[in-house]
Amino acid sequence: LYLEALEIARLHDHRMEGPIAANLADLYCNTGLAAEGLATAALARISLTDDYPESDWRLAYLDSVEGGCRAAVGETELARALLDSGLGRLEADRGPDWLFTQLASKRVQRFMNDTGVRIR
Repeated sequence: LYLEALEIARLHDHRMEGPIAANLADLYCNTGLAAEGLATAALARISLTDDYPESDWRLAYLDSVEGGCRAAVGETELARALLDSGLGRLEADRGPDWLFTQLASKRVQRFMNDTGVRIR
């Protein structure tokens, strides 16, 4: 359904293209398709930057998603930086109890468990 939604958003040049692509990137990265996730995250970043310049939380969430993907392909330092930045900005902007902050926090925890590398 994400692919269909993304196709429709692109067809109509709809501003939901970025959020849909970000969620699809997250799905790819969580199902072992990190290369596809990174490519989709790159597309999401362009759309989110263009369509939501006032919403840093969207880019913070995407940084978290991309950080999870980077971790999956062994890019530990870049992953750590993206995960830390994404979570920090989400916590500052929306608080620790917000859904996207909690998802970012779970990615950080997974990264630390998998790599032994501390964040914060």
